[in-house]
Amino acid sequence: SRLFPREIWRHRSARHDVFIILINDGFLFFLPGAAAALSVFLLHQAASGTGIDFSQPAETNIWIMLAFGIYAALAWDFFASYGHYLKHKVPLLWEFHKVHHCAEVLTPLTAMRRHPVEAVFSAAFVTAGLSAAAIVWIAIFGAPGGSLEIGGVTLFIYLWRLLGYNIRHSHVWISYGPFWNRVFISPAHHQLHHSRDPKHYDCNFGHIFTCWDRVFGTLYEPVEAENFEFGIEHEENAKLQTLGALYIRPMQKAAERFVPARQSSLTTVEN
Repeated sequence: SRLFPREIWRHRSARHDVFIILINDGFLFFLPGAAAALSVFLLHQAASGTGIDFSQPAETNIWIMLAFGIYAALAWDFFASYGHYLKHKVPLLWEFHKVHHCAEVLTPLTAMRRHPVEAVFSAAFVTAGLSAAAIVWIAIFGAPGGSLEIGGVTLFIYLWRLLGYNIRHSHVWISYGPFWNRVFISPAHHQLHHSRDPKHYDCNFGHIFTCWDRVFGTLYEPVEAENFEFGIEHEENAKLQTLGALYIRPMQKAAERFVPARQSSLTTVEN
């Protein structure tokens, strides 16, 4: 069928998506949570010396909770988008983010196709950013008493996940149209982000809103469906097509980035 074509769901890349999820969530599930908890602890320790009263009674007014929910969604979207930007622009981080981008077909499971090191970085970075944003809110307005949530997820992020997140990674071209494509990141935006065509490189890092890509200068608005392949540069992509390579090669490539620096320092000492 058009929604479940066998050539996609039985593709080697799609099978790797499944195995990566099983390994990361079955055996390494504690790593992102530990990184997030550590980042919150360190940030709270740093903030505790600023005189901010974290024990003050929480405001439970519905309008305050609504305002804080909007603020939290904007903060999450910024830090998630900026973290994504860094994973492309910082060479060391890119070595691990390649695992996600070397997928040759996209399915909703591809969203969870991440190297454990990338998962740790994302959890620590976004959680630290959200914690800092919460501290700023408390310092200015006081404790908000939470935000409007559905199933433990902030209302506005929940709606975004419901309306588009799970289909950002798919073979189906879904655009929000000329007007809404200027406001929200559509699945079509994100498909272009996964293109190996050089004209699409490093575009559309956002998750919910397009405003951050406008700030970064990386927005590529989908006008009509384009023909392109998913993946990264062909030679490197070919080296990441076994399950072992997806876990080991990024570690090797990351380590190689430190070797020249070590050799250079040793030569300087010897001279």
